[in-house]
Amino acid sequence: MQSILVEDPFISRAALFSARRFALAGLFSPYSGHAFVNHPRAVADKLSQLPHSKTLLACAWLHSQLSLKFTDIVEIEEQFGHDIAELITQVAALNIPLTADLDALSDFDIAGVEKTSAELQTLILAELFILAETIDVYQPALLNDYLYWFNLVLDALCHAHPALMSEARDFVAACVENNFTAH
Repeated sequence: MQSILVEDPFISRAALFSARRFALAGLFSPYSGHAFVNHPRAVADKLSQLPHSKTLLACAWLHSQLSLKFTDIVEIEEQFGHDIAELITQVAALNIPLTADLDALSDFDIAGVEKTSAELQTLILAELFILAETIDVYQPALLNDYLYWFNLVLDALCHAHPALMSEARDFVAACVENNFTAH
């Protein structure tokens, strides 16, 4: 668990909370087979490369805990405060997919995403982008369908951080180009 600790104690507490819950649940990535905690770690790492708040990084670590029902909003609020609980409630309501499963993708609330803050759109973009990168590495046969969906969703994330948006659009373009030249 030492590798998830960061310099900020608040974010470290969120990371450890999340890591313990994933470990207790025995949750692994359906794509890589690695411990699922690597996914929120990658999201937090991606966000830490941009201007960010402690709240955003804590949410990166914690938001899937609620959707996976590893905790409830009362515990999140007790442990991390009202602001985090409010943001995580908003994120959970959007049904951010944790897999490229078509049912999970179709449950995603694109209209709701368009109404969220730039900060939350940046978190959501990082989450979906990390999923795209994971699929690209471990399950490339699923990538085309996911990228088609992801490309549509990018338009709804118009307030996300511009550098992350540019990186995501470049990723999609490179994948499409690689697929086109491979055939």
